[in-house]
Amino acid sequence: MKWAPDDGAYLSYARFEGRCGSVDRAEDVMRRYANEYPCARSFLRFAKWAEFEAKDVGLARTVFESALTELEPEESRQARVFKQFASFEERQGEHERARVIYRHAVKLLKLGEKPAAPSSGSEPDLEEEELSEQEKYKREELYRAYVSFEKKHGDRKGIEDVILTKQRAEYDQRVKDDPQDYDAWFEYAKLEEEHGEASAVRDVYERAVSNLPPEEEKQHWRRYIYLWIYYALYEELEAGDLDRASEVYKACLSLIPHAKFSFAKVWIYAAKLHVRRKDLIAARKLLGRAIGLCGKEKIFIEYISLELALGEVDRCRALYTNYLKSMPHNCRAWSKYADLERSVGETERCRAIFELAVSQPALDMPEML
Repeated sequence: MKWAPDDGAYLSYARFEGRCGSVDRAEDVMRRYANEYPCARSFLRFAKWAEFEAKDVGLARTVFESALTELEPEESRQARVFKQFASFEERQGEHERARVIYRHAVKLLKLGEKPAAPSSGSEPDLEEEELSEQEKYKREELYRAYVSFEKKHGDRKGIEDVILTKQRAEYDQRVKDDPQDYDAWFEYAKLEEEHGEASAVRDVYERAVSNLPPEEEKQHWRRYIYLWIYYALYEELEAGDLDRASEVYKACLSLIPHAKFSFAKVWIYAAKLHVRRKDLIAARKLLGRAIGLCGKEKIFIEYISLELALGEVDRCRALYTNYLKSMPHNCRAWSKYADLERSVGETERCRAIFELAVSQPALDMPEML
């Protein structure tokens, strides 16, 4: 053995000691073998010997665990290490242990993901390509073994977990290939909302919103903005965390380039959330900012309807004044203002508003007035 022969010689030596009844000496030989050749192959052979020939389950488990912790990553992360370890635990009836090993392997080896294409201009390494093909096949085999294991020993939840793992890997690949594929992000987030935990949902949304549109043009932002809206709705309706939902809207509004374009719906949703949080001061401040930065008709209408619901007629008057300053041609606004004064019995004010309205140089629907 001092001549450092190949694997077969060590196995023959260990078996010879076993036949002589010296199991301890045989174990020493196998330990020497694993130290001389520290690779996945030697550790797996040692574990197999411990299980089938030495009938020592504890030793076999220790060897498998050592293979995962002590070997170099390129050796310990081989699919066959996980597959044989999980199969060993399954044979011992330790189904929960086997499940943990499979799940760890799926997470670590990212099973189900497509390998990245070689970058243009670089020559593919044939040896590396061949190795990755072999390893790819082993990983597919490992994944099939996991599915088969869950079908045999798992419940419905276990089988669903297998399918979800595959779907997650596919979505991860899609968003990796094109981070601005917002449809993929929507589907991924929905998958996590239905089956994942809150931390996983938040992680997907955080990753999604970090991929800003390539240009500051409204058409590119239309889909993107809904990621923020869905994120905030999830925090409010599913997680029940109104403060966090408010923070999501705040972050969204800080990103939109309001000098070029804005989104009235985001301002309105954020303000309505403040109302649901019973924070009227914050809602009013936000809508005031929205009028300054966005100034769309929708914002005036929502702000006025809020103040009207609260019975704040004087505030409504001030808002209508600003509304008509920015849009003096808007007949619907004049008409609504006059209706407000009529509803509170201010006939003279109502008449004065109509007089002022019909005297405007340009109106969009004069027949209304």
